Amino acid sequence: MDLNSYKKVILRLFFFFSLSLVLMFPSCQKETGSDENILAKINDLEVTEAHFISAFKKYYYKTGQSLSPSYANKSSILDSEFNTYVLAVHAGELGISETSEAMNMKEMIKRRVLNEEYLEKEILTNLTVSNEEVEQMFVKFNTQLNASHIYAPTAEKADSLYKEIKNGKAFEAIAKREFKNTQLAENGGNLGIFSVDEMDVAFERKAYEMKTGEISKPVRTAQGFSIIKLNDRYTKPVLTEYEFASNKNQFASFVEKQKKEIITRNHLDDFINAVSINKKLVEKLWSLITNNYSSFISKDSEFLEAMNIGNDVVASSGTFSLELDVFLRELKYTPIENLNNVKNLRTFENLIHGLSYRSYLYEKANSVGLHEVDEVISSINQSYHVFLAKEAEDAIKSGIKVNEQEILETFRNNQEKFIKPLELDLSRIVLEDKNQAEEVIDHINKGASFDKMVQIYSTRNEERLIGGRLGFDYANSYGTLSPQLSVLQVGEVSNVLEYQNGEYHIYKCLGRKEARPFSYKEAIPLIKRQLEKEKFKEQRDQVIHEVKERNNAFINTEKIKELTIQI
Repeated sequence: MDLNSYKKVILRLFFFFSLSLVLMFPSCQKETGSDENILAKINDLEVTEAHFISAFKKYYYKTGQSLSPSYANKSSILDSEFNTYVLAVHAGELGISETSEAMNMKEMIKRRVLNEEYLEKEILTNLTVSNEEVEQMFVKFNTQLNASHIYAPTAEKADSLYKEIKNGKAFEAIAKREFKNTQLAENGGNLGIFSVDEMDVAFERKAYEMKTGEISKPVRTAQGFSIIKLNDRYTKPVLTEYEFASNKNQFASFVEKQKKEIITRNHLDDFINAVSINKKLVEKLWSLITNNYSSFISKDSEFLEAMNIGNDVVASSGTFSLELDVFLRELKYTPIENLNNVKNLRTFENLIHGLSYRSYLYEKANSVGLHEVDEVISSINQSYHVFLAKEAEDAIKSGIKVNEQEILETFRNNQEKFIKPLELDLSRIVLEDKNQAEEVIDHINKGASFDKMVQIYSTRNEERLIGGRLGFDYANSYGTLSPQLSVLQVGEVSNVLEYQNGEYHIYKCLGRKEARPFSYKEAIPLIKRQLEKEKFKEQRDQVIHEVKERNNAFINTEKIKELTIQI
């Protein structure tokens, strides 16, 4: 496993979230209501007050609670929500909603929503967050760790590696032997500095519980197992009551989210550990797949029919059983990117575990009647309309053409706009204490090697390994630090620059590429993207206008003016 794969924000469970889409699906929200609370309508699709208020609140928190409920803002958000429905209607006009792909997608969405609702209402319903847990999270947010790990794909392998450590084998020596990733092998599995929300949740929880120098027993993560060694811990020396009180709700929300992830993962693990797979049948199915792997990946209907080789059970757990025909149906509703992970018999069995769990949740959700709950039905429909709207937009994009003459004319008329920005090749030292940063600057001014200072002082382990070198990048990519960095000449070192969260940077300029006009050849892809974007917006607006006209769309402008929103 490489270093970056472990620095992701709250890793999702592979199997449970196998239906996750690249869309942000709305949460369950009852949308039916009387005519007086309908703000916009096209055919049988309505934006109600409840829908709109929920959407407004999402935008409000997304913009840092700075969005005012002015008429202009309310109208803009209503347009955004309503246009999704308008484009969904257009997808219907284009026949997209009748395709097998769209029907499969609706079933995938239905399973995702029902399974998530079942977990939320039946498994996570009694979850609580204590004041002590919130306080602990506050401390964690102000604490950085440096840890190393050894990865193992299975519990058996992890136990074997841990036994070696207990018998005296050096942690770093095992890491060097086990990791194929050169960087992790050379640095003994060191993952560098990290804090809350940068690691797998189980990995993070265990690491924060450990003492410096301690080595953990194998920890189950979303990707396998990790044996953790805590190298160092730094907690901000002054934590104030004001800081805690100001962000208490956010800390509580984060604790809740992490606990939900752990409980959900444990539920999945408990289920999988109890699953018994029909080895003989699975080996027969895998033989069919290896003989026609491309048809398996594409979920070819004839191939799936050929896989239906009897009324046998593929897997079972307690009273639950996954019949072969149900397995093939679940396979049909599995994203192709997940099927691409199936490379051998072991990963095929992993897929069976995942589909068994998904089928089990779906069966449970239906057994408690969640498929008949209005809010759940509404959430499924809303998510499906988001999908259809995206498909309609893709259809608009596919019809957009930009010719060479348009590109040339745009370049000739706007040459002053096509400028390649200043590029800087920088090396940096990252520190967490301003006084120490000033001492480092003093050392450099007295002749100390910048590279040497990186090795001794920089807190970012991954940058220490490459001498702090960042390579060429546009100066404006450094955000608020850009003005100070842009004036650095080759060989010059910056002052101590405060970045964020009490982090201080020192930069050395290794190279400059001055800003200059793009040549026509260089500008072609930029102009093409710009023109495509402009044409898409124009075409999208035109389609929305025509669809509204054709379908007698209704927008209650007076109602939106009067509507009061309480946050």
